[in-house]
Amino acid sequence: MSSSGEKSVPRVPQRERGIKRVATLLEAASSLFAEKGYDAVTMTEVAARANAPIGSLYQFFPSKDALAEAILNRFQGRLTEALDAIEARAATIAIAGLAEALLGLLTNLQQERAAASTLIESRQGASTRVAEFRIALRERVMRILRAKFPDLPPNTAETMSMVLIQLIKAAARQDVENEAELRPRVLAELKYLMNLYITARMPG
Repeated sequence: MSSSGEKSVPRVPQRERGIKRVATLLEAASSLFAEKGYDAVTMTEVAARANAPIGSLYQFFPSKDALAEAILNRFQGRLTEALDAIEARAATIAIAGLAEALLGLLTNLQQERAAASTLIESRQGASTRVAEFRIALRERVMRILRAKFPDLPPNTAETMSMVLIQLIKAAARQDVENEAELRPRVLAELKYLMNLYITARMPG
């Protein structure tokens, strides 16, 4: 994170027009960072991709570091919202539905995840940010499992969460690792595996 003080703090838009402009700028930056990496992207490119004046970009994001941080925060926020939604219905959802929802966590945020991964790897403090993210994700998946199975021992929930996260990551990698015609079949198999695993590990 930049240490340049207030000049690096993004401006928060107050009006609807500003909110829409910021969303457009973040989408443009996310796609560019995912395509080219953090170092290769310029603020001028971001403004051009968003079809926005360069002054408008700097008005909301005074530095590339501030822009990158906003993208990371947005990805984390969207992932948290998705996890909240799964946890809220975990107690009543069928195991097959739970597996489908968990596998869709990162696949539904494919561009944001790609940009976030690039930004985390290419900026200072990457190892700390990755560790924090992994711990937070593991704890949230554990909470979902405990919401679904209140009698699940904490140690079992922790181990299961780590296994499920590996399957979630495998599902998210399908856009990169497999051709379009293979992806639905692979995802269906991953869903089957997760469903089978959760069912086999049910308490009682």
